[in-house]
Amino acid sequence: MLKILEISGFAELEAKVYVYLAKRGPQTAREITLGLRISKQKLNPILSSLREKGVVVRYFKPVTQFSALSFEKVIDIQIKKNSKSSTIHYTNQRRITIQLAKHRNIK
Repeated sequence: MLKILEISGFAELEAKVYVYLAKRGPQTAREITLGLRISKQKLNPILSSLREKGVVVRYFKPVTQFSALSFEKVIDIQIKKNSKSSTIHYTNQRRITIQLAKHRNIK
């Protein structure tokens, strides 16, 4: 899953934070920093970037929590975004499609 996210334009730490949230469900920033062993100073811009990409949602409950969209929705968002951009190559789109198909077959 990390490789697919990186191919589709996620930075390495963005991919790790997304996967962490996708596997564990809603988490506070503190829980994420402890679980991934990264500083809050590194985490905040990553969470902001993931929210801007539309793949992580922030909830204001008694404590602020972050939650990831499903992997399939994230890939759809990235493919739509990247297909509009001239910077992504057909080969990357093909790799994403192939790896996504493998991911779905593993489940």
